[in-house]
Amino acid sequence: MNAQEQVQTLRRLLSDGLDEAELRQLDARRFDGWRRLVVFWVKSGGDRQAVLASLDMGQRGELDQEAAACLEADGGVTTWADMAQKMGPLTWSWPGWLPNGHLVIMAAAPGVGKSALCLRLAATIVRGDPWPDGERYAWSHGSVLWGEAEAAQGINLERARQWGLPLDKLVAPLGNPLEDIQLDNPAHLSRVAQLAHRPEIRLIVIDSLRGANSGDENSSESIRVVKELATIARDSGKPIILTHHLRKKGALDTSDVVELDRVRGSSAIVQPARVVWGIDVPNPREQTRRLAVIKNNLGGKPEPLGFTIGATGIESGQAPESQRRQSDQERAVALLPEILCEGPRLSDDVRDQLREVGISFDAAKRVKGKLGIVSFRRGVNWYWGSEAEAAEFASSAASELAEPLVVEAGP
Repeated sequence: MNAQEQVQTLRRLLSDGLDEAELRQLDARRFDGWRRLVVFWVKSGGDRQAVLASLDMGQRGELDQEAAACLEADGGVTTWADMAQKMGPLTWSWPGWLPNGHLVIMAAAPGVGKSALCLRLAATIVRGDPWPDGERYAWSHGSVLWGEAEAAQGINLERARQWGLPLDKLVAPLGNPLEDIQLDNPAHLSRVAQLAHRPEIRLIVIDSLRGANSGDENSSESIRVVKELATIARDSGKPIILTHHLRKKGALDTSDVVELDRVRGSSAIVQPARVVWGIDVPNPREQTRRLAVIKNNLGGKPEPLGFTIGATGIESGQAPESQRRQSDQERAVALLPEILCEGPRLSDDVRDQLREVGISFDAAKRVKGKLGIVSFRRGVNWYWGSEAEAAEFASSAASELAEPLVVEAGP
């Protein structure tokens, strides 16, 4: 057979288009290279979807081109009815949170607990723990495919032991369990796709995008990697959780709640994900995290959850409330007495200290009168202090001043 005939036969083989007689007569020795291996796998009882998932992009491209050529030659079309037969109805592993067959991005600042929460979700899959909101796990128990990309194998292993998780249900995608996964490595990505189709795998975790991708997070390569993960989720029917970091807060980020534009890198990164979660810590003194759905293309957003990380696991509860952000004027009321506690200060010094903590000088000028603080000038310099200090300052300097003390006429 020539190359085109080989690809045509493979396409029928992988789409279950050969009957039993044709399959028995199929001889792997008549195929070349990777095509021979595919025939051997299927004839040896390999799952067609798993074999298809193991192909790299170039090999799948050959099959897709042949399928398109055959469709054009037949003058046929595919419809959404064909798509519905392949995909089936939308189902959820965790209702409202974790949809089967879709990519979920979990975004949070470093150290907030992304990996720990993923391990808590793994406990539901591998031993049937309720979901963090108390919802019963309605599917059969299985294994979790965990792609570690931040060299945190030791931390996660120790935590899994302390939490009593069955270690044989946590699957590493590569032959060496200490090797970090690189999603821009086609062999690694192909391995994830292959394992995702195994029936015992019920959840895939990739921790994290930054660690698993050597490219710039604003590059098209990073976006392609995320799209590939969404494709694997769709084709395998399994949920994939991809952890990712937030960018640092800017001056315009006034909300304590994680919002979609805080996700680090190109805004296109979140597009292939149907659901995006955000984790934050509203009150750092309490260390109770808040988990919220910040994007959901598949339904409504459930109520946020609170959780704390302990030595024996994660405890879930009510989400903590956001701390009300103080206005500049409120912060100035609290800080000005501290700045002036040792006596009058140069106006420029007061301005500089306020600027260091992000308080506008105009806000401070609007509230200083409520605190009994006035501005006064001595010579060419302006000062801030109390009315009593200004009067004392004027009295002690009267003999030195060539002009009267000016109060409340300048900065």
